[in-house]
Amino acid sequence: MGQYYIGLMSGTSLDGVDIAIVDFNNDTPVVVSTRFRTYPNDLFVALKSACRESNINLDDLGRLDAELGCFYAQCIQQSLGDAKLNSQDIIAIGSHGQTIQHSPNSHPAHSLQIGDANRIAENTGITVVADFRRRDIAAG
Repeated sequence: MGQYYIGLMSGTSLDGVDIAIVDFNNDTPVVVSTRFRTYPNDLFVALKSACRESNINLDDLGRLDAELGCFYAQCIQQSLGDAKLNSQDIIAIGSHGQTIQHSPNSHPAHSLQIGDANRIAENTGITVVADFRRRDIAAG
């Protein structure tokens, strides 16, 4: 029986999200499935706007965070289907989120990623580990 984990990664190009399912059962990890999903145009436009606007409305930011989390969950469900796995087969999901603000040289340094990990967890039934970048920033 495998020890499957899912990883999500998106970049500042805002082109979409990469999803990988990896089996860590043995000494050597095995990539079971990979998929790239382009952001739908309305999501792309909203993300691009959020990255560029210095005064984004908090309600809009909250809505975008939730929508992105739901999109990520849909991508994960599709990847599970491709790999012929179900949510009970997966130990955890690692989600980087989408960076919309990154200022490592500010004082204090800060970074903001969105893509609601709680919605990913609720919509997939899988534990989600997220918010990696801010810990890195805090550690210097």
